[in-house]
Amino acid sequence: MKLAIFGTKSEAKYLAEQIKKNNGLDIKFFVDNNINIQGKLIDNIKIISCNELKALYEKEIDAIIVAVRGTHSRLCIIQQLKEVGIEKIGIFKFSAHDYKREVAVERNGNSKYIVWLDRIDKPILPYLEINVVDGCNLKCKGCTHFSNLYEDVGEVEYQHFVKDLTQVALKSCVIQLRLLGGEPLLNKDLYRIVEAAREILPDADIEVVTNGLLIPRQEMRLYDSMHKNGVGFLISKYKPTLRIKPQIEEILKKNKVDYFFEREDILEFGKTLSMEGNSNTENSQKVCISRGCRFLREGYLYKCPFEGLIDKFAATFAYNDVLKIERGFDIYDESIDWGQKLEQYLKNPVPMCRYCSEKCEMFPWEIRSKPEKEDWLVK
Repeated sequence: MKLAIFGTKSEAKYLAEQIKKNNGLDIKFFVDNNINIQGKLIDNIKIISCNELKALYEKEIDAIIVAVRGTHSRLCIIQQLKEVGIEKIGIFKFSAHDYKREVAVERNGNSKYIVWLDRIDKPILPYLEINVVDGCNLKCKGCTHFSNLYEDVGEVEYQHFVKDLTQVALKSCVIQLRLLGGEPLLNKDLYRIVEAAREILPDADIEVVTNGLLIPRQEMRLYDSMHKNGVGFLISKYKPTLRIKPQIEEILKKNKVDYFFEREDILEFGKTLSMEGNSNTENSQKVCISRGCRFLREGYLYKCPFEGLIDKFAATFAYNDVLKIERGFDIYDESIDWGQKLEQYLKNPVPMCRYCSEKCEMFPWEIRSKPEKEDWLVK
């Protein structure tokens, strides 16, 4: 099988290294839209454009695997490939890269870490987020999930989680699921949620996104559940987290739990909200920090977390008029065409985009237990 890999960063390189270990597989090219690197080599393999790929497909290339991490970029690339006539498209699961797992690929392309789109008969949902708790032990100023506005933990009900995720799995193919908050380790039923998520999505990449500060306090049942179900931690590198990083790593290694620290230290947050509601939606979508993040909450699927979580901000700071706009769609509405709806989420803004500014203002990360609306609003 002759392959091309779309992407040139560490994930693509890791996949290439792993595939080279498999007999009968041959990586012919890397593919990238960046004209500045086209024609260059990675380990003696040429980087080509999508147009060059089109000319070579079925002559020198049997299939292409997309190994680009950005969710929105990944979706756009898949659409781009389909438009030029590429039919055999795979998506690389990044847990293999993040947890340094061996990627075994059979001669026909079968692999637990590659999803072949031509073998799926449901709409693709490459990335899904679910809050398993709303509150947080780390009260970050301008939290994008508004977690520091909650005085209590606000756990999701286990039965509701199971019901909603089961419905999403019935209607779509989820490739990557992130369980987050708030701080998900505040949910005492997290071990059960992990087990349920794996049962519902047996083939998905599943991660628990955490600031890591509560990892040393967890009971063994959570570590056992995560290890047994192949679920890892994605750990955000806040200043307090970095102070106990060696302790976190020691515990997770001892309990055989996969983990991955985000590449960059968190030194800044960004804010984009504008309650005037008159932003150019096309422009605001281009700078959106949550672009590509589909969000599930209480029976509704949203284009982004802001859409699903704005209620708390609006209620706290008397912006309830924002709630009058259409937000998300009912996942139990049988009249909904999921393929069409997910494609609209990719291509088009939603009414909530009017309340996101066309610019993102950065500010230094800090803890603020007494939040003000200006922590989220652009000037």
